[in-house]
Amino acid sequence: MARDLRLLAAQGALPLITADLVELVHLLLGDPDEAVRIAASASLGALPLEELRRSRGTAARRRAILGYVLARRGDQGLREAVLQNSSTPTRRSRRRRPRFRRTSRSSS
Repeated sequence: MARDLRLLAAQGALPLITADLVELVHLLLGDPDEAVRIAASASLGALPLEELRRSRGTAARRRAILGYVLARRGDQGLREAVLQNSSTPTRRSRRRRPRFRRTSRSSS
């Protein structure tokens, strides 16, 4: 895809439905051109919460989009959307309780 077209897409200036635009802008975060990446980051970070929720991609893609924006914006509404999103994995504590070795007591 031509750089000018990628840059327009990253800026959110293409006439696409919101769900497709959100996914395209997210994909452009990995573009080799720095100007495209910067524009995509700015566009994705500025999208209203309701538009971010409209992403129709895979569960992993929706998690990645919401996670990316949450890391940069961190507003309360976005946090709630991430927590309420059924594709967001639950985070369980992986800490294990300490295990003590059982030693056999010898009777003397």
